Amino acid sequence: MTNDPCKNTVPCPLGQVVATARKKCGLTQKDLSAKTGIAQSDISRLEQSNANPSVRTLERIAEGLGMQLHIEFVSTKE
Repeated sequence: MTNDPCKNTVPCPLGQVVATARKKCGLTQKDLSAKTGIAQSDISRLEQSNANPSVRTLERIAEGLGMQLHIEFVSTKE
C-alpha cells in the first residue's frame, strides 16, 4: 500500500495535487506566486481546498510549474 494520497480510487483534491506538484518542483508558495503573478495567499487557499480557481488560474499555475493543465470527464460507470 502506498502513502501517496492521490494513488487510490478516490479523486485527489485539487489543492493536494497543486501542493504535491509544487513541492516536486522544489518551489515554495512564494516562489510559485512570483512565477505566476498569483498572490501567495490565493495559492495557499487553493492548496487548502478553500478556493475555487478559474481554469485560467489553473493554467497559470500549471505553466508556473512547467506543466500542462489537463481536464477530463470520466464515466463513473464501470
